[in-house]
Amino acid sequence: MSVKSIAENPAVQMTVYLKFAEYIFPSCLLIPFLAEPLVSQFVFLLKKWIVRSRPDVSVQQAEIQLACPPFDLARYGDILINVMLCCGTLAFTYRDLYILWVCLFVSLVWIYCWDKYRFLRVSSRSVFVSQALDITAHYLSSVPCAICAACLVFRLYGMKDIEGNQFLSKWFHVKDWVDSEAEKVGRIVNRDTIMLVISAVIVLHIYVHTWALKNLVPRWTDVHDKHDEEVDYQTTSEHTPCNWFNANPIHVLRSKYMFEHKSPVVAYVVGREYLLQPVPELGCYYDMAETLLARKQGGHDKVEETWSDQLGLVRDSFHEVRDSFHELKTDVLEKFGRPRSISGNSPDSPKSVDSA
Repeated sequence: MSVKSIAENPAVQMTVYLKFAEYIFPSCLLIPFLAEPLVSQFVFLLKKWIVRSRPDVSVQQAEIQLACPPFDLARYGDILINVMLCCGTLAFTYRDLYILWVCLFVSLVWIYCWDKYRFLRVSSRSVFVSQALDITAHYLSSVPCAICAACLVFRLYGMKDIEGNQFLSKWFHVKDWVDSEAEKVGRIVNRDTIMLVISAVIVLHIYVHTWALKNLVPRWTDVHDKHDEEVDYQTTSEHTPCNWFNANPIHVLRSKYMFEHKSPVVAYVVGREYLLQPVPELGCYYDMAETLLARKQGGHDKVEETWSDQLGLVRDSFHEVRDSFHELKTDVLEKFGRPRSISGNSPDSPKSVDSA
């Protein structure tokens, strides 16, 4: 099957698209991300069974094995590959092409929901120290755009007429030189050179895209990598639990056993920030209680309400409505009395059939 037959025959394009779509969905867009929570739970249960079956495992080792993994930033690559696969389908002519993009949208929504839950609930920590990965993702986004440009060239190549490759002459009929230039382009883009032209377009677009990101985008944005170097150490240490002193195990041991400080430095461990005590004379200023209080009051950072907090508010509101309904029901019964029974127990009620 040649490139020319694919470009000029819609039936062949539909066949190739269907095979390509079967590969993309659900094997690439859905199944890996639906299986990821199940695999994560299986790995946790496997570690749990191993820890419970091994009496020689210490408490510290068990905590390390059962701790939540750190939140990685590898999702950029997953999303980029899925977008590239879907962009490749734009080279085909098919009426149901939009369905694959709807599937991509559903996949991205599921990825967002799962990553948000994973980041808030089942991750021990994450590191955001610079914009290096974000900038890299912007540069990598030039590849899907280059694929779109290649698809455009391929679709223009499929618009040839019977006499030649003058696909531009169908759009412009104003000047004669347009037809002549279109004829020249038509001689260049043919069945023997179409793949070379597509490759050249991809390389050219990636070059222009990266050049624009490097030279033009920084001029239009106020975001920069510069930091305020005038902030003193104490201000930063009050909001950051990990510092050079408590993250250095040798310094922690020297503080307790060599210098025998009255309040020695407590070692920093992920998930044990509440054990840290402020010791200003030893360079430790972090106090978890004061930091959380400042955040709740809006002094440092606003803490986003988690899903459990929102569900708790809904549950409390439901309980308040239920209690109000019970109080209203009690007031009505006390004011108007209880309704009479229909079983014949009331003296004013008619007798039942059995009593008759």
